[in-house]
Amino acid sequence: MAVLLRYSLMPEPRPVNDGPSYLKQCQIRVRSLLAEHTWLADAIRAAFEEFVRLDIAYGEARERNYQRSIGLARQVLLRGHVRDPDLTEHHDIMFVKVTGECPSDLSAQLNGLKGAHPSGELEKESAAAALIALDKMPKYQKGLEESEADALLAGDSWAIDTNTHVMASWLITVIRPADWLEPINANSIEIDDLASLSDEDFRTIAIHRLGGLADYCSARPIMNEPVLDADSSENAVEAYRWFALWQLRFPFADEAGPEFGGVPAVAEVADLYNQFVSSIEKFCGLVAEIGTRYWLQNQFPEGMDTLLREAAATRRKSKQIFRFKFSGKWYYDVEQARRLWPKHFED
Repeated sequence: MAVLLRYSLMPEPRPVNDGPSYLKQCQIRVRSLLAEHTWLADAIRAAFEEFVRLDIAYGEARERNYQRSIGLARQVLLRGHVRDPDLTEHHDIMFVKVTGECPSDLSAQLNGLKGAHPSGELEKESAAAALIALDKMPKYQKGLEESEADALLAGDSWAIDTNTHVMASWLITVIRPADWLEPINANSIEIDDLASLSDEDFRTIAIHRLGGLADYCSARPIMNEPVLDADSSENAVEAYRWFALWQLRFPFADEAGPEFGGVPAVAEVADLYNQFVSSIEKFCGLVAEIGTRYWLQNQFPEGMDTLLREAAATRRKSKQIFRFKFSGKWYYDVEQARRLWPKHFED
């Protein structure tokens, strides 16, 4: 039986959305769910940890895309072009921005084109200058010893100061690969982004956001403000990430007040939160209807891991057990497990 259903992002019939009061109603509904379903607070804390994972994955995906785009641009520049010569009207395109030094006389010629595409020898010169700038860009970010980076910066500064070069930007036009995917920012509250998420990631974000709504102006928040305490630069980055994401649980400024009067675009925000809370209300209702408790796999008696996994397999015809996945972890029906393997619970 499937519990974790994907609920539609289309709003259900409801009273007219007057913004602040409607968002307040959503907050009341979330707090009522927390009072009725004791497991929901733990789910909100677990969703925050999973949300951090999504944020890290988003950053890593963006970096992979950036490095890939740089590689595509470099191949075009190596061929002496700033626009892929293989490009046709049937291709999707991307623009890769390259910033760096450009010889002053070349810059003047390019500016004289007033945005037109360079051709012939001028395009070759432009591509050569852009290639030099591109190859320096990653070096400023990583991979160089401090002394090497300082030497590069000093050379650039001298060239600028003596007016032999100016700072310039190139937009290299490349063919967008067919398998190119733009990652979804977990912090986005755009409907199109949310609709593109997997079921599991959508639930994680919905519960994470609703936890922030429940905690806003609460005397007893589910998640207190993280303490920025780190003993190394690496830990400091991680600690700051947690703090920043904790703050972003609230999609509005603190000046909004307990009645949400200062929330920007409050009607749209309220509409989105209504969709979040409606999906979680249905989920809570379904769990209550089943009428059983669920444990994490590692909460069961020792030695049951294999039994649980095998019994949950869809191909199994006997000794089946129901499970569902939430925030990246499997939960199993405790009462079913007790009936199937009573000896494991005797102690």
